[in-house]
This record gives sequence, C-alpha cells and structure tokens, in this order.
Amino acid sequence: MILTTTELQNNFGKYLNLMQNEPIIFTKNGKIIGKLVPIKG
Repeated sequence: MILTTTELQNNFGKYLNLMQNEPIIFTKNGKIIGKLVPIKG
C-alpha cells in the first residue's frame, strides 16, 4: 500500500493495524521516503 505522509499522519492508528498484513510505503512530494513493516518475533 502506498500513501502520502499527510494521509499517514491523519490516520496513523488505522495504518498501524493494516501494517500487520502488508507493508505501508509512504511518499512526500511524490517521492518514496519510508516504509512501515511489522517486527515478527
């Protein structure tokens, strides 16, 4: 899933839950700047 930093900021809790099933890639000004992935223990 790819989304903007604004969308991530506004709905962080929602994306923390969704991150458990798939990585969340986020962009700023159209460029990929990061990825959230779950830590599997």
